[in-house]
Amino acid sequence: MPDLKITEINEPLSGNFLLDEREGMDAVLDSNGTAFEVSDDELIKAAKLIMTEEGLDVLPASAGAITAVKLLDSRNHTFVAVITGRGHGHL
Repeated sequence: MPDLKITEINEPLSGNFLLDEREGMDAVLDSNGTAFEVSDDELIKAAKLIMTEEGLDVLPASAGAITAVKLLDSRNHTFVAVITGRGHGHL
């Protein structure tokens, strides 16, 4: 399991709602879900890509959903990535 650390970039993923960094990962594992470790640099890169390709100013933390979907085995599967706005020029 990765060493989870809340940063200014990934904070919206966990800091607003979780009592500790492990709570979110425990929920994923308990529900047989899947999670990927995405670095702050990768979150920023994904947010910039969404801005360039789609014109959407999204929070880097939510852009990680796009990075994670690319890591999944997409053969015979359809995935939905939920991303949120309010980027307000965070990049």
